[in-house]
Amino acid sequence: MRRYWAILMVLALAAGACGEGGAVVTTGSPGTTAAPGTSATSLIPVVPASAGAALTGSLVLLADDFQDGDAAGWEVGAGWYVLGVGEAYGLAASGPAWGWWPGGEGWEPRYLLRASFRVDTGGLAVSVTVGDEGRYVVHLHEEGTDLLLDRPWGTFETLATTGPVETAAWHLLAVGIDGADLRVYVDGEPWLAVAVDEPLTGGSVGFGALEGSLVAIDNVYVTVLVRELPGLAAGGGEPVEPVVAAAAPPVVAAPPGEEPGPAPPEGGEEPGPEPSEGGEEPGPEPSEGGEEPGPEPPEGGEEPPGAPDLRVVSIAFHEAEQLSEEPVGVDISVINEGAVASGPFEAAWEAMGSACSAAVPALDPGAEVRVSCTAAPLPPGLFTWTVDADHDNRVEESDEGDNGFSGTIEVHVAAATQVDLAVGAASYPPVEENQEFLFEVEAVDLNATGFPGLFTMRLTLDGALVCSRDMPVGSTASCAIPGLETGSHLFEAVVDPDGEIDEVREDNNRRVFEVVVEAG
Repeated sequence: MRRYWAILMVLALAAGACGEGGAVVTTGSPGTTAAPGTSATSLIPVVPASAGAALTGSLVLLADDFQDGDAAGWEVGAGWYVLGVGEAYGLAASGPAWGWWPGGEGWEPRYLLRASFRVDTGGLAVSVTVGDEGRYVVHLHEEGTDLLLDRPWGTFETLATTGPVETAAWHLLAVGIDGADLRVYVDGEPWLAVAVDEPLTGGSVGFGALEGSLVAIDNVYVTVLVRELPGLAAGGGEPVEPVVAAAAPPVVAAPPGEEPGPAPPEGGEEPGPEPSEGGEEPGPEPSEGGEEPGPEPPEGGEEPPGAPDLRVVSIAFHEAEQLSEEPVGVDISVINEGAVASGPFEAAWEAMGSACSAAVPALDPGAEVRVSCTAAPLPPGLFTWTVDADHDNRVEESDEGDNGFSGTIEVHVAAATQVDLAVGAASYPPVEENQEFLFEVEAVDLNATGFPGLFTMRLTLDGALVCSRDMPVGSTASCAIPGLETGSHLFEAVVDPDGEIDEVREDNNRRVFEVVVEAG
């Protein structure tokens, strides 16, 4: 796949321009960025060699490629799920979602986060230094890329902004923290740089998605920095007009009521009981008879039994590339997060009328089951699918709103049904010097699909065009050639020279023939 970018502008902003958390800002705004090549066992592009050499750390704080099929160690909301395509797995979200790595609360603010990401619709929020005092957020969305300070929690300040990355394509993101210095890189290229006046003191990493978003991440690596961050120098260049923080920043990186990380209350201190007079801590008043008070039991003296809560935690497609004539094989993993066992239920998958389901007799509390089903083939195109743990609502659950989610699947034309134009045999009589002759060349479809349309056959002689014909598959183009001088001449025949027809192969559309002219 072609990979291209261009740095369009570099801006240096004066310190103290953004309010209390003022920063020196440098932005690099690359143009559209295509994804690099992908590895065989991953959903994501491999780290470019240049980025790997420049962005490095000797101590690995976190490494997760999700190839174990789960998000163990992450604290994630219901919006995130593990997505498998063939042998590759990643973490995806559709709609509002938040997830973070609790094990990084004590990280010092000198590390590099690398992850591959994809934004199909909406936006992805990548958070670093997640802790009690706040976090930094890189918001990658369809309209642009924003670097935000969230301090205190829920109060966003725009530190820098630049252009968007290409949607519906995988990219490599790197976010470097070195005390007050923040750098953002996309596909190995400098993207944003900020020097914060009052920096955060450290913390973990997290990911969020907004309402209406379809995003994915994979190959998450966090390493301790051992060298200076490369790329744009924060504060370099001439000061220009400051970026003014938006009155209502466009990012809410966590759904309401689900603050990521340990958010402190107002005032920054954890609430506690007021000490009683004399310095003793207050305690619950004992009930008559000296017993501690407790919750009132329900009528009958028994605790309520609770209810099951079924949720799809991951989905995996059997094929890495789904073809139009092939059935769609799906693995669905369901967990029961409720208090009691479920009864029988069916997990189901559906896309544009192609559906399948698998029955589960029961699922104990905390248990997880993986089932498979096969749906009918889909036509070529991009389709939205949905998966549901209990699609016909057989089980009465404590939460009926978290049973499933949606995503997209791209179906490719099966090679056997896609035209493959090629140049066939050529024929011409023995050619003598300065004698006009007829040169004929055949056009064929190597897949014999019965392609009904016309295409162009173009013939050049020693680099000069001699004729062009619009013709159907299986026909022959005949071109009258004027007399030639003695010696060797090259005829090049090309079918569909302008690439107007989508073919299974595009590298076999031309053929060169040598014609030797004898002296008369």
